[in-house]
Amino acid sequence: MPDIKAYLLTILMALSGMTFATKPNETNIENRLIEAITCQHESPADLVREIARKTSSTLTINNHKNGYDEKITIKTNKPLRLHGVLSDAVHLSFENDIKDFNAIVYSVFKGDPQSMIKALNLSKDNSATRIADYTNKSNSPDCPPTIGLTRINKSTFALGCGWCNGG
Repeated sequence: MPDIKAYLLTILMALSGMTFATKPNETNIENRLIEAITCQHESPADLVREIARKTSSTLTINNHKNGYDEKITIKTNKPLRLHGVLSDAVHLSFENDIKDFNAIVYSVFKGDPQSMIKALNLSKDNSATRIADYTNKSNSPDCPPTIGLTRINKSTFALGCGWCNGG
């Protein structure tokens, strides 16, 4: 016979809008990481820091701070998929080794960047203050978070969110 108290409690909670606390699922974390690298969060760096503080069996997290430089790498067990291309890690770093790429929260993807350039409405950026070769840069003097993409080689590219110091 079913436990009537548990059944009634579930019904009452559903009617009142309450829910049971659940562990964040992998898809939700992947979506939040994609929000960070595509500047869709108010503070992409804080979002990565928040995810890095949580323990998860679906992530491998490397968090290192040395003076002013902070480096966080969040590696996912399942590849991140965005507009047909794949990545397995998101990075937060104020300094990286990718030429002509200055995004702070970023990921390195495998695949052809053309689908990403088109889907995110990026265009070639030749300005002196660019964060990447292709950006969604506005002409705003406020230095808002900007999506940037730079090709690394024939089959890989970096995509991420960057902003000016203090921006």
